[in-house]
Amino acid sequence: MKKCINILGWVLVFLTLLSLICTMFTTYHIVYIVYCGDYKTFQLLFVITMLVWAIKMFDKNELKQSILYTLGCSLIAVGTIFFMFKDVF
Repeated sequence: MKKCINILGWVLVFLTLLSLICTMFTTYHIVYIVYCGDYKTFQLLFVITMLVWAIKMFDKNELKQSILYTLGCSLIAVGTIFFMFKDVF
């Protein structure tokens, strides 16, 4: 299970990075990509990536440090969701 979450985390990082690059290309009118016309796709992938990394960072052996990292990733995801619903780009 841990290996699956690890692979999923890195795949999501790659997809988020690809989404960011496509969004920048569309924003600066270099190439038009349909789903990257605004930042919603990037924000959604970013939230999912942060939540998977929060799960990935949790380790029962190093509880104090893993709670800090898990809480940090979760707060970033919740903050991004907040700004998504407020329509702030």
